[in-house]
Amino acid sequence: MRNVIILFFAAFMLAGCAAYRSQLPVAATYPATPQYKMQSAGHWQVLASDVADRIEKALGDRDDLLTVPLYLRSPGSRPFAVGFYRLLTSELVSRGLQVSLNREKDNVNVDYAMYVVHHSPRYQRPPVGTFTAIAAGVSAARGLESISEWIPAAIGAGILADLASGAVARPSDNEVVISVSMSHNNRYVVHTSSVYYINDPDWELYMAPGESGTFVEEYEALPVRVVNR
Repeated sequence: MRNVIILFFAAFMLAGCAAYRSQLPVAATYPATPQYKMQSAGHWQVLASDVADRIEKALGDRDDLLTVPLYLRSPGSRPFAVGFYRLLTSELVSRGLQVSLNREKDNVNVDYAMYVVHHSPRYQRPPVGTFTAIAAGVSAARGLESISEWIPAAIGAGILADLASGAVARPSDNEVVISVSMSHNNRYVVHTSSVYYINDPDWELYMAPGESGTFVEEYEALPVRVVNR
């Protein structure tokens, strides 16, 4: 029996070595990074304020553009396109910048565009140790006798459970790329793009069903046999 165990262990180790000597690259995921999720018109205003700050700074660096009025136009009739136009106009005017109602002979053009990306249903893996931490918090709460001791532990376990379940912000299967640019004489002065999660039913706020977008369908990986020649 001992020899069988030794042989099994040796075979396991050799298999591990073979895996690390594979001719195929080992698949790896990107490190987890935060990504904002737009869920309200208030979030649109936050974006409009940030864009207005960038435009104001860019104009401050260009003395030749300080007296040239800005001209904005909405890229469509979707709720975001119309709402962001009004919000950005308000933010620019509140900063004392000139904004033309109609196009003039000389304008600094401000444009923005939205691009929706649809993903097939995806699973967000929780960080390693999340469920272990939850279990530890619950176990600690069960082991306490005093209610004054139990409440803080239960709250801690609840916070961990909220984080694990995605109560703070859940990733969705739809993202939107929002690009804003400022140009003059066929030259970009500002160009910024950001990617946001959006609630799945909300994608039509940004793009009409008939407009072009991108649908990304993720297929299950299939094993491929590689033969050395």
